[in-house]
Amino acid sequence: MAKTALETPKSPQEEGLESLVADMAKIVKRHDQALNELAENDRKDIAEQARKIAELSDKVERTQSDILERFRGFVDRYANSTGGPHVGFFPDHESARAFGRACIALVRKNTAKIEQWKQEDPLFARMCDASTASISGDTGEDGDFIRVESVVPGILRTVENFGVFERNVRVVPLGSQDGGLIRRTSGLAVRFPQLGQAPAESKPKFGKTNFSLTVWAVLAIAENSMFQDNLVIALAEFIVSELQLALAEGTDQFGFAGDGSDAHGRVTGFFNYTPSNIVIADVGDNTFAKVAAKNMHYLAKCFGALPEKHHQTGVPSWVMSRSIFALYLGVLDTTNQPIVHMISTAEGPVFRIMGYPIVLTSFAPTIADSGVSKTMLGLSSLRNAFAIANHAAGAELRSSDQVKWLELETALMLHIRRDIKPLEKDATVWLQTAGS
Repeated sequence: MAKTALETPKSPQEEGLESLVADMAKIVKRHDQALNELAENDRKDIAEQARKIAELSDKVERTQSDILERFRGFVDRYANSTGGPHVGFFPDHESARAFGRACIALVRKNTAKIEQWKQEDPLFARMCDASTASISGDTGEDGDFIRVESVVPGILRTVENFGVFERNVRVVPLGSQDGGLIRRTSGLAVRFPQLGQAPAESKPKFGKTNFSLTVWAVLAIAENSMFQDNLVIALAEFIVSELQLALAEGTDQFGFAGDGSDAHGRVTGFFNYTPSNIVIADVGDNTFAKVAAKNMHYLAKCFGALPEKHHQTGVPSWVMSRSIFALYLGVLDTTNQPIVHMISTAEGPVFRIMGYPIVLTSFAPTIADSGVSKTMLGLSSLRNAFAIANHAAGAELRSSDQVKWLELETALMLHIRRDIKPLEKDATVWLQTAGS
């Protein structure tokens, strides 16, 4: 078909303008798409943050509920204790009552009531007169502390009831911030002198492990309604029980798995310090399961690698997690005898391998840590391998209502000074997987 009119060709300027308009339209479209995607991502982020806040609030609520439920249990058990034997941390009702009253005195600061209790309770009076003083700082000038020297050191002694590290290592009291433990490294030798001759002399040798005590603190928030006169015994048992649990867990965590950082009190624990003796599995046995499949083969190597002096001067223990323990439980050796033996005691079953007890801790390597060149378990005379140093003054229990006064809650802090140090590196043998 013939054209009715001639088309006017576009100038280069017109074509350039149209191309620019088209490019601008594409940019605007991409911009709108990016804004929509950003808005959608923001909505997702806000929703995720809201979900996390809701979960955290629910967790806090459940934790508070659990704490109150635990306290009610102590109330049911101790609040109306007036006779019979006292079963708990304290040796008797009187000691528990004095400590509970000391806690209440810290919180309520009722001078008249404190003076009344001093007249009624000589033990409480000794606690207050000997060791209360004002403190300043973040806790506020109205805060007080009490060094309950007749009671709180017992917390340190009985932490071993809740944890396993302190139960098995050496515990050393120190009278100052810094100190040392003198260790015998070699002893005297027997000589056989000839007639008329003097025996050759021998000298014992000693080494020293230096300690530098750091602050260990447990801070707890308690509802003021718990600090009631008729709940003093329950309150005392509850507070001490909670402090024991926290100290025991921290001691186990840092004693076994401390990495030497400030967050771990500068403690290098059992599975992070390098012992003198390491049994490395044969090539190809590069997982925990493969090492355990050789049953007694590597365990016997660990047994032989521990120097004789540590078999004689301490009771070596196998240190491992429950998931590693499960690899050996029920397994038979080459003579069809079980590797793990159980002995029933009044305190419960005791598990042994090659006659030595097993120390189970949640801070040892687990199956999930399996891999090449990984430490699986240890055989150690723990008393010769590690020591805990505690300041001889014991602990301070501090209190302040300045921290959470609006919520009608009071802060309680247990403050101690201690250190954990390795002693003899040859007192431990590690079992590690192969490097390939």
